[in-house]
Amino acid sequence: MFTLTKIDSIPDNYQKYHIHNNLLISSRIRSHLVQRFPDCHWEVTNNDIYINVSLKSSPWEKNSKIVHAIADYAYYYADSYNYDHTDINSDYCNMNFFGVYKNNIIAKDYTQLGTTSKTQQMELEFMRQYNEAFANE
Repeated sequence: MFTLTKIDSIPDNYQKYHIHNNLLISSRIRSHLVQRFPDCHWEVTNNDIYINVSLKSSPWEKNSKIVHAIADYAYYYADSYNYDHTDINSDYCNMNFFGVYKNNIIAKDYTQLGTTSKTQQMELEFMRQYNEAFANE
């Protein structure tokens, strides 16, 4: 799980695909997150200018490091379809879409699902790798 949450392997999907259709972007984001994190339930919604990504439930506690790592990955993955050429000084706004906010990925109504021995083992292994990676900080 630790490897799955690493953000350094996320490509610049806007540069790669140049997609401007929020429905298509939302669909790609949701498909990717569901495939990458099958134990999690995602909600990805959109309209003409907004895309919202929410982690609705998983087997892990809301405030656990594993849930926050999954949410961080989801944020950076969704944001990889965006660009921002906004110039605040000239009041010029040019973005692909609005709405993916890092602090809102974990839903306010997040639900912890029942854990299994598999998901408990995943969290233990995640924490072992996390502690090894950040031991020197």
